[in-house]
Amino acid sequence: MKIKKSLAALTATVSIMALATGCSSSGSSGVVDTQADKGLAVMGDTITYDPNHLVNDGQPIELGYWSWGDESTDPVISMLHEYEKIHPNVTFKISQVAWSDYWVKTPLSLKGNKNAPVLFNVHNSEDALLRPHAVRLDGASDWRIFHQVVLPMSRNSIAALASFTFLWNWEDYLWPFLMITDDDKQLLSVGLKMFSGQYGTDYGGLFAATSVTIIPVVIVYLVFQKQFIAGIATGSGK
Repeated sequence: MKIKKSLAALTATVSIMALATGCSSSGSSGVVDTQADKGLAVMGDTITYDPNHLVNDGQPIELGYWSWGDESTDPVISMLHEYEKIHPNVTFKISQVAWSDYWVKTPLSLKGNKNAPVLFNVHNSEDALLRPHAVRLDGASDWRIFHQVVLPMSRNSIAALASFTFLWNWEDYLWPFLMITDDDKQLLSVGLKMFSGQYGTDYGGLFAATSVTIIPVVIVYLVFQKQFIAGIATGSGK
């Protein structure tokens, strides 16, 4: 059942991607498929695929697939062979690229849209490298890529950076101490020093002012807590 579901999802994807003009070429097999009704049942449950139709109007077409594995480690390759049996006019040119080269060659090929594969593997650790180029193949503009792809992927990191930036500026002492000469406009980080005089320290006022100073920091952390932790975790991975 899992194989049928996976094959249904894959075949549905391939049928859509077969329409990509920049990443396909005439099939090397030269086989023309004229049988639309193949007598096969609809595959899948949540994602369904009806194989009883012609791909590319039955004309030969060759689609590229890049993978860092082989048939023994990459189940997609066997699914592609099954797809070729269903649609004999479709030929997959399977290219095996070493893991160390994959994450350099694939983004470059997608960026230039030259000899780029129609299908390619994506690993969770390197998803950010390929996603912007993949949506560009679907016709997305630079603004849409930034607004709908890059910005959402960077949200956690931006939140973590914003939290640190706020904290550094809120607790900064030297710069406001040197630049602000009016005590009425001085920042809290510098104002805390006023509770300590030559002859004593007003500990009650100092502790009260310190509590007030901490409140904005706590609020910022509570608001961005999830994004802050996720951003730190993202930056710590290799």
